[in-house]
Amino acid sequence: MHVFDISQTEGEELPELDAVRPKLLDADAPEGIWDALTRHAQSIGYEVVRHQRGSENGYCDFLEKRVAVRPDVSGAQAVKTLIHELGHALLHAEGPVASREVAEVEVESIAYIVCNALGLDSGDYSFPYIARWAEGSDEVIKQTAERATACARQILETLQSVRSL
Repeated sequence: MHVFDISQTEGEELPELDAVRPKLLDADAPEGIWDALTRHAQSIGYEVVRHQRGSENGYCDFLEKRVAVRPDVSGAQAVKTLIHELGHALLHAEGPVASREVAEVEVESIAYIVCNALGLDSGDYSFPYIARWAEGSDEVIKQTAERATACARQILETLQSVRSL
C-alpha cells in the first residue's frame, strides 16, 4: 500500500469541507408559521415537540405519531426542520419508500420550496443536503420532483387557509 504525506502532494487547495455542509438557518421565522405548521401536523394526527435524540435536527416517529424539532435552533431553522419532518409524515407514513435517499431528497425539496415561498432562504442548508442524499444523481432529483412539489403545494395551501382565518 502506498501512503503519502500532504507535504508530498501538489495541486490547488481543496475547498473547505464546511463549504459543502448544510448550514443551519440563523434567523427568525415569519410570525405565526410555527403555530400554523403545528396545527397542520395535528390535523393529520401528529404531535409536535421540541426534542433531540442525537445529532439530528428533527425526526418523524410514525409509530408514536410525533414530529420533533431540535430545541436549540433558530426560529427559521426550526420551521424548516418542521416542514421537512411534516413532509415525512405526509408522504412516508403509509408505507415503505423507494429508498432513504429518495425520501430525504423529497422532504428536503419540500422544505426548500415551502421556505422559499415564505421568504426564508434555506438554500445554504437544502442544496448541500439534497446533493449529499442524491449522490449527484439527476435521476433521483427527477424521480422526487412531482411528489415533492405536490406536497409542498398542499402545505402552502394549508398555511394560506390558516393564516387567512
